[in-house]
Amino acid sequence: MTTQTLPTLTLEPALETKWQALVNRLRELDSVVVAFSGGVDSSMLAAAAHLILQPRMFAVTIRSQVETAGIMETAASIAAQFGFPHQVIDYDKLNDQAYVDNTPDRCYVCK
Repeated sequence: MTTQTLPTLTLEPALETKWQALVNRLRELDSVVVAFSGGVDSSMLAAAAHLILQPRMFAVTIRSQVETAGIMETAASIAAQFGFPHQVIDYDKLNDQAYVDNTPDRCYVCK
């Protein structure tokens, strides 16, 4: 596997250490699928994975009754901006009893 040259970033030391840990971990992988919501965390991971693993990364966004059109537009826009492959998959969360039950661990169920 070839190692891609990454752009030079100017980061404070603590962030540089974290960035290098992420880069090293991604380089250990053959490929990756990112659960991509379009939020800050998944956008950072998707962009980093694309930078390091392209074309061996893929981003997936779930569309259901509880996601807004704005969320879908944001995810598509970020994927286009960074140029990584992205697919939206329709999923009926209301058919998932664990989701409908809305228990105290509901955030875990959504993830």
